[in-house]
Amino acid sequence: MFKRKLSLILAALLTAASLSACAGSNVTGKDTTPADTTAAGETNAPETTQSEQERLLSELPTGNFSGKTFNILNVTVSWADTQFSATELTGESYNDALYKRDQQIKDKLGIEIVELRDSAGSIDTAVSTSAMAQDGAYQAVINQMGRVGSYTQNNYVEDMSTYSALQLDKPWWNSAMIEKFNFGNKATVLFGDFHIGWATSHYIIAFSKSLVSDNGLEDPYTLMGKNEWTWDKMYEMMNAVARDVNGDGQYKTEDDIYGIGHYNNAPKSFIMSAEVSLLSYDNEGLPSFTAHEDEKYITAWEKLITYFASDERLVSMPGITGYNKIDPNTDGYKTLFSEGRLLFYDEVIGTLRDQRESSHEYGIMPHPKYDASQEAYYSPVNPSAMTLVVPFGDANPEMTGIVLENLCAYSHYTVMPVFVETTLHYKFAQDETSIGVLNTVLESNMFEIAYAYNWSGIWGQMDSLAQAGMTNITAQLKQLSKVVEKQIEKTVATLTE
Repeated sequence: MFKRKLSLILAALLTAASLSACAGSNVTGKDTTPADTTAAGETNAPETTQSEQERLLSELPTGNFSGKTFNILNVTVSWADTQFSATELTGESYNDALYKRDQQIKDKLGIEIVELRDSAGSIDTAVSTSAMAQDGAYQAVINQMGRVGSYTQNNYVEDMSTYSALQLDKPWWNSAMIEKFNFGNKATVLFGDFHIGWATSHYIIAFSKSLVSDNGLEDPYTLMGKNEWTWDKMYEMMNAVARDVNGDGQYKTEDDIYGIGHYNNAPKSFIMSAEVSLLSYDNEGLPSFTAHEDEKYITAWEKLITYFASDERLVSMPGITGYNKIDPNTDGYKTLFSEGRLLFYDEVIGTLRDQRESSHEYGIMPHPKYDASQEAYYSPVNPSAMTLVVPFGDANPEMTGIVLENLCAYSHYTVMPVFVETTLHYKFAQDETSIGVLNTVLESNMFEIAYAYNWSGIWGQMDSLAQAGMTNITAQLKQLSKVVEKQIEKTVATLTE
């Protein structure tokens, strides 16, 4: 898994704790026994030595598929790098790692990997068309988490728990997320090291070191270490820094200093960091929509809007009074941060590439705890994070399973370490502590299943409530519960039949 390997790499730098792996068998074909997964929060046996890596790679399933192509339809987004494959060496470390992995797979299996790229919406159409025709046009599809849930509900994708070559308890698969998403006895959506999109879709809070020091604020790293990095503390710091610089009585992006900046669908991510959800789960792990009955959810939402989404003195966000675009190619809050006029930058890891040319020094933090009694920091994952599916009508499940298992395993050991070391560490993080915090972020991921399946368009509906500055949403949640619950029942039936 990405988070395990990240800690492994960090060990040399930060003496990070050792992480986990499991052994498995060399199997092929398709059966009816669900693949084993690890429940969220469980820990597998430690992943340790190079010889262990060699053993695991030697146990990967194999086959001879000479002359066949493996078509992967991969999503393109504007806010993160999503390259999956490489056809030539360019000297760029991540590209060359992909090329090396592809050649390893080709040499071992005889398969030719072909990457096709398209937008998320076009991929939706391609998946439905291919599934209904059962034409096997794509052996695998990578698209956003908030979209692929609908594929499951419409029976557009294969149940990969029946692919015996896939050993979903191995370290290159994110077994906890697979189990959380695929409640029931099927595995229609997979998470793992096949793609960097999962990692780059984690939200972080970057902070301006100069605004912290210039305003005599306590260092956020110190606050985190003292368990004082909370919503209230962040709000207090925002109020201490934000100011109407030119004294005209108006807050405008091009002139003033703000407490926090984010895109207009980002504020609701804070609710995940408070360890609350729109859903609750029964003893069998099946969900129900209960947010309207959850006092903490209602209270946290009110505080979220008050602190991070509605005060034009503190918040730079599209749609809020005074916001505009400084640069036609750059969102205003990003420019604000690069110029040192924004205390906190709330965005996904992938957008830190927009700060590469900035001379402004910043640090990286996880989202704050709701309050000091919260046990851990939880880092929200954007519903646009990348996941993997196989369209219904797979004509060669033996080949598909073998190729995917090898792709994910080789990516785990040859691609992801390069991405972490050269891209994430030294381009995105500017100090050693930030690198350690990124480890915390990727280990403590949290996402809202209701957004992932987007039942009755709830992702956009909650966005609208946040953008409208709605603080008390009990009535709206009650209304939503009536329609969302029906969609949940349909999904549960599909995954448990």
